[in-house]
Amino acid sequence: RNAGTVSLKNTMVANSTSGNNCSGTMTSQGYNLDSGNSCLFTGTGDKINTNPLLGPLQNNGGQTQTHALLAGSPAINAGTATGAPTTDQRGVARPQGAGFEIGAYEPFGFSGKVFEDINYGGGAGRNWTTASGNGGLSRPSARVELFDSTGAFVTSTTTDGAGNYSIDGIPAGNYIVRVVSSSRQSE
Repeated sequence: RNAGTVSLKNTMVANSTSGNNCSGTMTSQGYNLDSGNSCLFTGTGDKINTNPLLGPLQNNGGQTQTHALLAGSPAINAGTATGAPTTDQRGVARPQGAGFEIGAYEPFGFSGKVFEDINYGGGAGRNWTTASGNGGLSRPSARVELFDSTGAFVTSTTTDGAGNYSIDGIPAGNYIVRVVSSSRQSE
């Protein structure tokens, strides 16, 4: 029987094998994603006819299987914190990146600062606080590249004017970060 009313918020309905993701009456409370348009979402932040870029249904941690959000998924940072659970379906704290995701999966992310410690003579390295007090310079417009544990390229970003970067929406795992900067002052 296809009847009833369902209210949805921060919800993903996607890739149904029957062709329709929804039947019955759907009420959008905003920030939903429909890979088609059978849910007739019209709320704030809703995305229709949108490929969610999902990984396969598998064990991504937690007690149930989930579809991981792949890098570049339009669901990443597209949800709302208002009324959102504090953890995803697996128990991972939300948010991990710049914002809340649409759906039940919160991908990992990280951020950092690219800087040049021009007065440091070598060794174990120093943090930004120490380096900036000793002539260190942030590196704007540096390319930050991310590779998986096999060395395969995953994604890249560019640092902002203060040398900061953020990479969100990646599955848990081990990664290699490479920084490419066209300028340096130290020798």
